[in-house]
Amino acid sequence: LDYLEDILVFTREETGEYPYFECEQLSALCNTRSINYHFTGSVLGEDSIKTIEQFSPSMVLVVTFHAKLGKRIITSVNNEAVNVHPSLLPFYRGPTPTNWAIINDEKETGITYHKLTNDFDRGPILLRKKIAIESFFTDGTLRYQLGKLIERTIPEFLDKYRYGKITPAHQEQNSGSYFPNINSNEALE
Repeated sequence: LDYLEDILVFTREETGEYPYFECEQLSALCNTRSINYHFTGSVLGEDSIKTIEQFSPSMVLVVTFHAKLGKRIITSVNNEAVNVHPSLLPFYRGPTPTNWAIINDEKETGITYHKLTNDFDRGPILLRKKIAIESFFTDGTLRYQLGKLIERTIPEFLDKYRYGKITPAHQEQNSGSYFPNINSNEALE
């Protein structure tokens, strides 16, 4: 992806071990690749929003984010804000789709790249990729596998997006499913 001129990563400083699987701190990975990063408690704060506006990105790509981005951020990039959701939208909208896919004994899941809109997880679908859910998967191992799938597909997505080779697919208003928040400990009860 040599056409990427500047990248700015927003992350929070994690303390202790990552709760689902062992991984390198995102800031350390950015350091090894000379990528600018910004620590923040909330990307929704005024300081972060100003940093994004000053950086003036051509796209915002959201991965593993715990809150809905505000309209100000989305419009600052001419609506070129994309989320990678850990399910096959329009199914399993919501904050903890991996838990629910396991609870519901699904045989496959995946990731969905979709445009961010004011409606949570309902933006036009840009790209979906499937994986099988193995019988030994826990929430953590499934998240890890989905993370590896995202890592493998980001270059493909960016290339297709850059060259206009993606046709957005509208999500029907009453299609799919939504599941509320649940944490891994509740899923075991």
